[in-house]
Amino acid sequence: MASNIVEVSDKLSGPMLYPRGYYFGPDAQDELDQLSYFVRRELPGFVIQHDEVLECDAHISGADFVVVLGKAFPLSTGEIPSVVPSVAEALWTQFEAGGLDAVERALYDLAGRYAVILHADRRTAAYNDAAGTRSVFYDASRRRISSHYDILVRDADPALADHRLPAAIGPQVRWTSTAHKSIRALIANQRLELETGSQRRFFPISENRAATLDHEERVDLLERLWEEQLDWLESLNVPLAMSITGGMDSRFMLAMAEGRADAFRALTYTTPEALRGEAPKDRWSEVMYGDQEIVKKLSPFLPEDHSFICRTKDAAWVRAGKGVMDRNSVSPHGRWILPGYLTLFPQRDAVHYRGNLLEIGRYYQGQLGSTISGAERLERLTQASAKKYGPDVVESAMAHLRDGMRQLSYDAVHESYEYPDLYYWENRHSRWYGQVLNETDVAFDTITPFNVRRIIDLFLAYDVRDRKAGFLQREMIYRKNPLLTFYGFNESSDLYRAHVSNGKPVGG
Repeated sequence: MASNIVEVSDKLSGPMLYPRGYYFGPDAQDELDQLSYFVRRELPGFVIQHDEVLECDAHISGADFVVVLGKAFPLSTGEIPSVVPSVAEALWTQFEAGGLDAVERALYDLAGRYAVILHADRRTAAYNDAAGTRSVFYDASRRRISSHYDILVRDADPALADHRLPAAIGPQVRWTSTAHKSIRALIANQRLELETGSQRRFFPISENRAATLDHEERVDLLERLWEEQLDWLESLNVPLAMSITGGMDSRFMLAMAEGRADAFRALTYTTPEALRGEAPKDRWSEVMYGDQEIVKKLSPFLPEDHSFICRTKDAAWVRAGKGVMDRNSVSPHGRWILPGYLTLFPQRDAVHYRGNLLEIGRYYQGQLGSTISGAERLERLTQASAKKYGPDVVESAMAHLRDGMRQLSYDAVHESYEYPDLYYWENRHSRWYGQVLNETDVAFDTITPFNVRRIIDLFLAYDVRDRKAGFLQREMIYRKNPLLTFYGFNESSDLYRAHVSNGKPVGG
C-alpha cells in the first residue's frame, strides 16, 4: 500500500470560533447570535445556543427538562436501551423513576462525548462524559454553563481575575479553578449543582464492578462493547478518521477495528525530513521519524486510504488564526496539524476515532513498589509541575491540591481505585485533553470507545503491575490480530530481529 502525503490546501478558510460549542443560561449571548452557524433553542427559563453541527437532544416536561449536547450512545449493558430515539427522554424517565441517583447509574454505560444538563424543581445539575472530553465551564453566580472558557470570561468581572497560578502551568494542577475566580471547570465523575456552584462526586464510590469478573469475562465484555460502539460510529454515515502512530494506543485502536479498517481514513503525523530518511536532529523529530518507519512496516494492515501529514515551517494559516484558536482553547497543542486535518476532512460532521484516553488504564502516574500513600504521590506530582515557577507557585499549587481533594471528595473514593489513576483520569483529561479536543473541533468531533465507565473499570480492575505493562491492551491486540504484535511499540525492532536473527550471518 502506498501512502499519500497531504498537500495542504491553499484555499482553507480560517478556523471557526467555538466549533461544536454550546452555551446555556437564563439569557442569550449576543455574540453567539452573530455566528451564522450557531442556532438558538428556548427552554423553560433558559436558552441554549450551539453550533449547528453539535447534536442537541432535549426533552421538556413542563418547567423541567433534560438536554444532551454532543454524541451519546447507550451500551447494551446499561439502564437505557441501545436503540432509543432520544437519550434525553430516556434520562428523564430514569430521573422520574429514581432521581439523580438513577441518572448517574445510567451514565455508567453511556458512551460518547457529551454534556448533560438536567433542570427540575428549580435546580440545575450538569454532567460531562466519563473522562470529561466534552468540556464544561460554569459561572454559578450568573447560572451559566458553556463548552468554552472564553464564552464566559468575555463579560465576566475583570476584577476577579485569579493570578495565583501561571498561565503555562499544567492545567491539571488547577483542579476546578480557572484564571477567573467566578468561572470553574467541571471535573469528570462529578455532578455540578449549578445554583450553589458545587461539585458532588458520584463515581467511583463503590467497588469496581469488574473486580469480580475473571480475565476471560473481561476481554469478552470489552470486545463486545467496543464492537457496539464501532457499529454505532459506522451507522453515523460520516467520514471517520483514525490516527496511526508507532505506539501501543494506536496499535490497539487499529486492532480493535479489525475487519472494518477501510471504513476509516487513516493519518500519520511526520516531518518531510523523516520521509526523506534524514537522521533526526532533536527528540521530537526522533519520535516522528520512528513513527513513520513503524507505520510503513504496518502498511499491510492499514486502511487503504492512509496519508502522512507533515509538519512544515509554513505556519501562515496558524499565525493568521491564532486569535480565534486562543479563544477556542485555554492552552495550545499541536496547531500545526490542523491545516492537514482540514484538508483531509473538509466535512464538518467528520469524527476522529482516537486512543489517548487508554493511558488512564495503565497506572500512568503511579509508581510500582512505592511505599508512599496515594495522597503523597499527588503531592509529589503537584510539586514537580510547579517547582520551576518558584516557591510561591508551589505553595499555591499545594493549596489547590488540598482544596481539590476536599471539594472532589477523595475521601469517598472506594479503596479499589488508586488516587494517581483518578488524578490522571479526572484532572488531566478534563482539564488538558478536553482542551486538545476543543482545538481539533475545527476539523472533526472525537470519539474514543474507551470513554465509558464500564470499560474504564475493566482496565482498572487489573493489578497495577499488569496495568503498568499494558497487559490488557497487548492481550486485545493479540486477540484481534496477532500479526500486529510482530512489530515493536515505539521501537524499530520486531520479534524476528529481537529473538531469531540480527540479520548478520555468523560466518561474516
